[in-house]
Parts: sequence; structure tokens; C-alpha cells
Amino acid sequence: MNKRCNSWLVIFVRSLCCVAFATLAAPLLGQEKDAEQSLWEGILDTENRKLLMKFEFHNDEGNWTGTLHSPDEGHIEIPIPKMEITEGQLEFVAPQVKAKFSGKLSDNGSMATGQWTQNGIDVDFVIRKVDSLNLPKLKEYWQGTLNAGGTKLKLGLKIFETADGELIAKLDSYSQGVTGIPLKFEQAGQQYLFSQATMRMTYEAEVGADRKNLSGTFVQMGNEFPLEMERMAENSEPVANRPQNPQGPFPYKITQVTYENETGNVTLGGTLTTPNGEGPFPAAILISGSGSQDRDETIFEHKPFWVIADYLSRHGIAILRFDDRGVGESTGSELLATSTSQDFAQDVQAGIDFLKTQANIDSTKIGLIGHSEGGLIAPMVATQGDDVAFIISLAGTGIDGGKILTSQIRAAQEASGVDPELVDAVGLLTGQLVEKVYADETVNQALMLELADKIANDMPEETAALLKMEAKSMHKMAALPWMKYFIKYDPAGAWKKVGCPVLALNGEKDLQVLAELNLPAIENALQEGGNPNFKILKLPNLNHLFQETEGPGLASEYGVLEQTFSPAALKAMSDWLDQILP
Repeated sequence: MNKRCNSWLVIFVRSLCCVAFATLAAPLLGQEKDAEQSLWEGILDTENRKLLMKFEFHNDEGNWTGTLHSPDEGHIEIPIPKMEITEGQLEFVAPQVKAKFSGKLSDNGSMATGQWTQNGIDVDFVIRKVDSLNLPKLKEYWQGTLNAGGTKLKLGLKIFETADGELIAKLDSYSQGVTGIPLKFEQAGQQYLFSQATMRMTYEAEVGADRKNLSGTFVQMGNEFPLEMERMAENSEPVANRPQNPQGPFPYKITQVTYENETGNVTLGGTLTTPNGEGPFPAAILISGSGSQDRDETIFEHKPFWVIADYLSRHGIAILRFDDRGVGESTGSELLATSTSQDFAQDVQAGIDFLKTQANIDSTKIGLIGHSEGGLIAPMVATQGDDVAFIISLAGTGIDGGKILTSQIRAAQEASGVDPELVDAVGLLTGQLVEKVYADETVNQALMLELADKIANDMPEETAALLKMEAKSMHKMAALPWMKYFIKYDPAGAWKKVGCPVLALNGEKDLQVLAELNLPAIENALQEGGNPNFKILKLPNLNHLFQETEGPGLASEYGVLEQTFSPAALKAMSDWLDQILP
């Protein structure tokens, strides 16, 4: 729910960073270990096209990170956060595109030959070292703040010149944590035109006489907003203010840990924070929402799980937070394409088993704190044994994923001011998709377009076109094993079996897991199961990330807001734990 929702953002109708290509890394043999930079190129031969890939890697005290530059995909850039060399084999994972590369290095270290794996598909791939990448050079950099319906978004526009003199542009939305979106750029004297067809976006502006200002109109989906931009120096990107990120010194012990999910053949890396003293202490495991998350559940530079761990460890609770499989220090990237919530539940159980081996942890007081999908996983784990002492559900689900999907799409579109006729049409199309998944029927693009054509009959041409645009991508969602499982899984059955104390929290303005649908469902299930110890709270003015917001709760607000996690929600958790833990 965190990353897979189809919320219509003010700017980004859908993420353009989940591209269909792969990313790569560079070898570190011989003198390469001490080099500061390493440049590589390769051609990925997919079924549909051949893509030139350029790789720029930098060495920071022995830790290599890099960037993929894709000229054939609008010069977009994809980060490569880490790579490793083991026994002549180069391996790395590109989390942003959920992919993995493993290749054998040549004897002189100038070539890596191997396979790129993405969504269960293996593609042969070779990269070679080069002296120069001939990357586009930055000519102009502009920044401005777009006030769109009360939501203020910090934007950046960069104009580059390629080696052959072509001018290209990229859009950054710093408030939303999205950078490098390729734009079409046209110039006529002092008039600039930036456009992006998929986003149905244009920005037409005039350069000031001193070439220090841009003044124009930003248009998306027919909505017009004035936008003033200022010329900036290179490398002057804004830094997000995150005042709640914990700062030392810390009044608790911090230990980096690893443990095994032997059933799933996954090694999990995490951080255990324990209060000072001998203990034994009660403990909780933080379970992230959907999508590949790190141990801090980092999103738009917010680190909500770190904030929660810091707060609760200061209040006497040991906290284990861990990287999801295939992220950071956790293995299992090759399993992501087929993993479901049930598999992630095994990773959580492995965490419980690990905590039971720690002398300073009270093995009878180990609980689970799950956010979004994590709130679905927590009761799933609790029903597998009697070793879960309590559950805190943070925007956890109480109804099946099909109902979650249809309700969150409608809520986000309505809050965004989308035309009601289109809202109804997308809702009907999503409902039909869900029914097909319920029935285990095959869903493909042709089917979704056929359904969209029937729904769009007699609709205005623009509305029909928007509906068909949605239909073209919907089938991809239904093809994912995770999504199929999520749509069909009803957590009510697990909630009915939960006998431990439960605190279920939801934000009043949560548009992804709607409080009015899910909190009553969780409450009803717990009552039907005879659980005598639970508390249900709907917290005012909080969104899906438990941030206080004056807006409607749209996902476009997450990066704009400086608050990471509401102090009221933190206190509600701590106060409740004080009540239930003797």
C-alpha cells in the first residue's frame, strides 16, 4: 500500500522511474580498488529493443555506488546503491527496478559477462570499461515552487546539451522524492516549452531579460497553475528538512544484527535498539508496508521506523527493525518476483526466533508493530503460534485487498479533484479487474482495453482517452503474484484468531487504507473471535504515514510535510504498551 497504490498525484499520474531496463555495476580489480571513478558501457538486448546503458561509478572509502544513464530512455538516471565482488563474480541489486545482475569478470577486469534478472526474466548482458561516457552537459538549472490546489511542490528543471548538440530536459519534484523525469524541450527565442505526454503535462514559460527567471503556466490534466522559476547554480538541489530524524547521543544501545529465515533461505539484516540496563526488556518487531523497504521504511527522506524505534526504546521497549528481503543488508532479491505477504510473514517469524535467543530480551513479551501491509502480516504471524505478546496495527487492513484497491483509487481521485465521471469509470474498471482476479481469470492488456471501451461508450473523448490510458497498465498490476495474493486475501480470518492484546490505529485522512472501512472490520473480527483486550483509535488529521496534515491526505503531501510521524500517535502507542505490559 505504501508504494503500490495508484493514487493520482498532483504532478505524477504514475511513476516513470520503474522503467523496463536493467542497471549494472563496475568491477574493482587491481588498481580499480583504489580508483575514484570507473566508467562502463553495455547494450541490453531485450525482446523489444536494444538499449545502450552507460554506468558511472564512484568509490567512497571502499564503498562503490553508481548511476545508470540511459540515452535511449530519455537520458533517465537510476541509482546503483551498492555492488560487491566475490571470487571474480560481480553482483549487485538495483532496488528501484527490483532487479539483480551477476556477472563473471574477465582476467584483466575490463569486461563483465553475466545475466540481468528482472521480474523472473533472465537476459544475457555484457559491459565493458570505457574512458569517457560523453554524458549530456548541464546548461541551465531552474527551481520553483508550484502551488497546486493548496499543495506546494518544490520543482527543478534541468536543460542539458548532448554530445551532438541536442537539447534535452529533465524534471525533478524534490517534494515527492522523484528526480530525472525526461521531458521534451522546445525553444523559440525567449520562449521555452517543456512537455511530458504520459503525464499530460506542459510548462510554457518566458525567460526574463536577465536570464535569471522563468515565468509561465504549468498545465496537467487540464489544470493550470502559474509557476515562477529562478536560475540556479549547478549542484544546488534543495535538502529536505526532516527535524524528527533521531540525533545522538542515544540513551539506548544500538546493535547491527543478521539472522536467518531458514525456511525461505533468506538472511535478514537489521538494527536492534535496546534500553540501557541489564533487562530483560519487552520487544517489538517493526513490519514495513508494501514495496521493497529498508529498515527505516525510508520514503521521501522520512524515516518513520527509525523515529518509532527511537521513541519506544527511550520508553523501555527494545525494537528490531530490518531491511526487507532483497534490500540493504538482506538477501533474497532473486525471490522478490514471486514473494507474497505469506513469504514476508516468514521473515517476521525469523525475527521473533532471533529475539528469543537474546539474553536481554524477555521472550514472553515480544510483539509486532506493522504499518500498512505490515499490519496485515502481523495477525498472520500471530496465528501461527503463541509467541506474539501484542500487536500494534498502524493503518493495517481489515478487508480484502480488492476492496482496499478500489477504495483507495476512488478516494485519491476524488481528493485530487478528478472529474466525477472519470472517477466512476476508473472505479468500475478497477472493480472488474478485481473480479477477474477473484475468479482466477487471466488478465491481459487486450482484455482491459476491451472492458475500458465498453465503459467509455458515450463518454467525452478526453475522458475516454484517460480511461484507456489507465487500462493499458492495469493488467501489469494483476500479473504480479504479490498483487494477486493481496487482492484475494481477507485478513478478517486471521484477526478472528488473534488472542493477544491489539491496538489498531488509523489516520482520519488516510486515503490508502481508509479508516472508516478497515477499523470497524478489524474491531468486528476481534469481537467475533472473542478477543477481550483490544483498542481501536481513529486519529484526527493524520494521513497514511501518520503525518499531521491540513490537506486531504494525498500521497503528494508525504514529501512536502516536514513531520515524519505524529507525536500523538507515538504517545498513543507508548501509553497503551505501558498499560498492557506488566
